[in-house]
Amino acid sequence: MSQNTMQNGKAFEYACLTALNDKFSAYQNVNVIDSAQLRTARACYEALSLKARRDMRLAAEAMRRVIVRLEPKLENFRQDDVLTLALQSDQRGQAGDVRDVLCMRIGENWEIGISCKHNHSAVKHSRLALDLDFGKKWVGCPCSSVYFAEVNPVFHSLEKSARAHSQRMLWSDLEDKERDVYIPVLNAFIKEIKRIDEELNGQFAPRLVHYLLGEKDFYKVISDDGNRSTRIEAYNLSGTLGESSNGVKSLYGRKKLSLPTRMIEVRYKDGSRNTVELTCDRGWQFSFRIHNASSRIEPSLKFDIQLVSQLSSHASVNIDEPWCSCPEKHGVILESVQFALRFREYLPVYSLRAACGVLGRGDVVEPVGWMRMEGVGRLDNSMVVVQATGRSMEPIIHDGDFCVVRKLGAVDYNNRIVLVQRNDGAADPEDGGAYLLKRFVKNGKEAVLRSLNREYADIRVADDGDVKVIAYLHKVVR
Repeated sequence: MSQNTMQNGKAFEYACLTALNDKFSAYQNVNVIDSAQLRTARACYEALSLKARRDMRLAAEAMRRVIVRLEPKLENFRQDDVLTLALQSDQRGQAGDVRDVLCMRIGENWEIGISCKHNHSAVKHSRLALDLDFGKKWVGCPCSSVYFAEVNPVFHSLEKSARAHSQRMLWSDLEDKERDVYIPVLNAFIKEIKRIDEELNGQFAPRLVHYLLGEKDFYKVISDDGNRSTRIEAYNLSGTLGESSNGVKSLYGRKKLSLPTRMIEVRYKDGSRNTVELTCDRGWQFSFRIHNASSRIEPSLKFDIQLVSQLSSHASVNIDEPWCSCPEKHGVILESVQFALRFREYLPVYSLRAACGVLGRGDVVEPVGWMRMEGVGRLDNSMVVVQATGRSMEPIIHDGDFCVVRKLGAVDYNNRIVLVQRNDGAADPEDGGAYLLKRFVKNGKEAVLRSLNREYADIRVADDGDVKVIAYLHKVVR
């Protein structure tokens, strides 16, 4: 998995957790557990472009619309109960728990988990390597000496090639990596799978599913940017998903997933030299595509494991939710609108920096798009929409909120929330930017940029020349 894919995955985890928090904190007690995993995911999310963050929020909100119909306990609760939201550590995933976002009611001993996937639906990324016992790790049955006798010479050869060149050989330098590496390893893999299946006497198939899907029930949420939709799949292996609450039942029922009872066959995919397909009864089929994990040769190979097919009669839930079929929290951003509607029904959306340019210096900057405004009052061309980042202005402004700001004019902005540009060469300690939303407080010759969230320290500037106030907050669009 590439570094960019990992960062986008963590960013999507943060978008999903935030979408749930935004919804439920409006009318119930919600506790978001602070952790290193949360801080890392937030940093990945905030590093994205405005458009990428917007798309992730739309994808996460589509997930949320479905989850509330699936899980009555999210919205039906005792008044004294607290909904706890958390992100799981990567170590838990390595230990077999594939859930990324947890929703918990500790007082009721209840929890559900969500596995977040951004533009991919891979089940696992397991490795084969020198002396690595996949049989013991996957299904609790050690691999045979015959298997290691077949694969270890291949991995030893790769290790020797890697050490023989100071710059390290590339996989592309091999004459035919599929013939010389992939096929010998996959041939041994296929034979060993058959041997293990026979030794386990019918337990291989259900154990494999538990390894690939994890021991805990979960919802898999897949953001599909190309189709602008989010797919929600329920893996209710143990029957813990969709629990009713206060007489309210899940709209999709509580059907358990039917596990396979036996393996039918394992063979190469038709026409392929790098992919093996494993078919079980009850409609379960997996593909194992082997590939090199990096561009440089190393004595290790990686599987991209996909759930190929599963009979619909055995699936718990499979739903594709369009992003914009029911927009929530903020309007849909359109690429363009008619000139007659601009600054009458729609306002332009800018990044913080671009808005400072448009309002402060009159620079011609194209907006990201246009957003329909309702409940904001009369619109005019002194108003633009910006998207806030970070948590420093909570509880008034949350991360990702869209804010209508208005060019200053003759208004007194002291003690107001304003859009400012820092000119002192320093950056905002929260997000590293020089363009930010803060409460401006003037105290003699000193100015203070105040955060409403007391977890963040105030920013003191020596004089007005260090800060240029561009606009003031007119309305937070929720």
